[in-house]
Amino acid sequence: MLKRKIILPTVTNANPTTGKTSVVTVTPGYRVHTVLLNITANTGTNLPIGNWIGDIRVKLGGKVQRLHSAAELNKLNLVNGAAYGAYTVGVSGTNYGQVIPIFLAEPWRNDNLQAEWLAWNTSATSLMEIEIDTNGTPTGTTPTISITATAVVDTGSQAGSDKTGLQIVKVFRNDYPSAQNLDVTTLDRRDVYQGVYIAAANITRAIVKADSLPIHELYVADNKALLTQSLLSPQFDYDLVLDHDDALSSGLNANAARDLQLRIEQSAAAVIRILTMRLGTPE
Repeated sequence: MLKRKIILPTVTNANPTTGKTSVVTVTPGYRVHTVLLNITANTGTNLPIGNWIGDIRVKLGGKVQRLHSAAELNKLNLVNGAAYGAYTVGVSGTNYGQVIPIFLAEPWRNDNLQAEWLAWNTSATSLMEIEIDTNGTPTGTTPTISITATAVVDTGSQAGSDKTGLQIVKVFRNDYPSAQNLDVTTLDRRDVYQGVYIAAANITRAIVKADSLPIHELYVADNKALLTQSLLSPQFDYDLVLDHDDALSSGLNANAARDLQLRIEQSAAAVIRILTMRLGTPE
């Protein structure tokens, strides 16, 4: 195994104010396993993922590969276990905050080769950047927010990427208006779907079909039981984890599907947000 290195990416606008965006740029030429965002403030007791930080966009080659809020990122990590969630640092009222990891490689996978394989290769023409939006600050406080970053990298390359193209796990988000039952027929028919994470306050069941063949059809309680027995920790209103048995190959291959359908059923109408997690070549 190649020796890993710890590097400090550059941060533009490292002390953002409300409505501003900070940009973390990872030094090109490395294969990036993890980026740790250290977000602190010099006053207040509220944690940044709930109050100060909004959307985070992870880019490769200038294109967004992952879009989620800081809170959604933390939930996505926690699905795999408490050890992967945000870590609280500092002292309330002085330098309180959290370290929020962005896992590109996936250390929770039992197969070390699969976990290592998912790291992202970067170059001067395929630069990795992370945009961090500042939501605002807790009522009655005006903290100075500080953002730093640390990256875990090596100098290897993904096996086979020269022939098949780099394979990465991407995350995309879509919002839908209030509805009791929602049929989503516009999911991209490309890549391998690893999971669909649903925020819907009244959800009772989710159904996935590919070419009219049922792939997943479970009520909330049954789905939670399945994931818990697979040593996962559900975080969203509905965590539809297609590779819950830990193998990358267990995801839903949408590349050859003629149609792909997701049905969300609720006991009463409510707005719906969906995060899809897909394994494929960069956008």
